[in-house]
Amino acid sequence: MVVIGMQERELDFKMPTYSHLVLAELVKRGVVKFVVTSNHDNLHQTAGTPLDKMVDLFGNVYVEQCVTCKTRWRREVIVPLTGRKCDDPNCDGALKRTGTRMNAMTPQYALDIAMQQSEGTDLAIVLGSSMTISPFCELPSLAKKMIICTLQETPYDDDADLKVRCYIDTLVRKLAQMHDVHIKEFTYQQTFQFKTVQLPNNQYQFTIQSGRINEQPQCIDDAALLINGKRRGMQAGKYYHCLLAESSFGDKIQI
Repeated sequence: MVVIGMQERELDFKMPTYSHLVLAELVKRGVVKFVVTSNHDNLHQTAGTPLDKMVDLFGNVYVEQCVTCKTRWRREVIVPLTGRKCDDPNCDGALKRTGTRMNAMTPQYALDIAMQQSEGTDLAIVLGSSMTISPFCELPSLAKKMIICTLQETPYDDDADLKVRCYIDTLVRKLAQMHDVHIKEFTYQQTFQFKTVQLPNNQYQFTIQSGRINEQPQCIDDAALLINGKRRGMQAGKYYHCLLAESSFGDKIQI
């Protein structure tokens, strides 16, 4: 997945699929040893795949790295491209997003890990890839055996030990049945801090904050709201879990 420009913010609203969740569980059980993904979308991580059992071959738009101390910081929201500083108070280095654009260089650390995990592994299962983007397309053939599951033909079909033409979920459901994996409905949760500031003319500014360094709230278009009305048992400038007030439209807002 390559998303550039205004479309990027839509990734914050994308949730893991059934296949993401099953693969995460199979990794935790040790059935799947490692996941190499060519996507930027962070969905494997959101599904619960352990970070030490996967690699984003082309980087991740939710991960940025300090150019000075080289620390990588993983975010809950899409990382802006410029103008950010390292979270470490002792480092004033600039942060650079790791997600690569079309025709850009693959991060070397990610390629090294992917090659190490691919070489000599018992079985590589390719799920949904066109197998046309290098170096990703060259990695599965380093395994002892390779299965390709796509709806389309790929340049590596003749090299595969098995080619399966079906939707990814169809194959993954079979894997889930084989290993007695039962996936419940995925529930996404995030934490917020609510802050109210008293303004003149009986107005209050209500702000939602993430509570995390260098991050805005996820899945929120506008994190600030100006309201008219009375506070109930609250003090301005404090953080709260509940607010009941009357908006300028006469509607009650309860959070």
